Amino acid sequence: MKPYLESLRERILTEGVLDPEDMHHEFVSGMHGRKLDFDRIETASSLYEDWTDAFAEYIRTEYQQQPNALIGVANGANRLALSIAAKLKNGAVGLITEKDTPKSAKPVDSSLDYLSSYKPDFVLVIEDVGTSGTSSASVCRAVIEAGAKKVEVLNTWQRREQLEKLDEAGFSYQAMIKEVLPTYAPEACDYCANGVKLIER
Repeated sequence: MKPYLESLRERILTEGVLDPEDMHHEFVSGMHGRKLDFDRIETASSLYEDWTDAFAEYIRTEYQQQPNALIGVANGANRLALSIAAKLKNGAVGLITEKDTPKSAKPVDSSLDYLSSYKPDFVLVIEDVGTSGTSSASVCRAVIEAGAKKVEVLNTWQRREQLEKLDEAGFSYQAMIKEVLPTYAPEACDYCANGVKLIER
């Protein structure tokens, strides 16, 4: 892992973004695990600045084709898409989505207008945590349907070895930090078995 990403990882783990060891969460899917909650990072904080700087550096160096637009997967990822697009300083546009179900998101009208009018060559979907890729896949499909020629996904942290919903849909994805975090079916949850507090959704 590159030094700036290793530094980011350590800050994420030490600055309250990951659940403490005495609790875990129930995800939208019903699975259990320790939650990485990037919404805990305040926009005005130095960690947010470092986080968005890391995204911009990663995109500049790891993508031969630079994106015309970045689009967030709703909620906290929307602010990321807007902030990172501004930091790229290459004319990339920041776009946003909204949740239409707990597991999917769709571009808002202004984002759809941009996509259908300009039909960008490459749109990068920005997601904070990759667990299965369900929400990201829904945004990818909507972006292509709206007129983009190519779409890929970039996660801050990929918490599982493979994001099966993106694999099934045929969308490429990367992660700045790829580190597996245990995810359990409720009936086989090691956290529950060991008395670790569950935060239900």
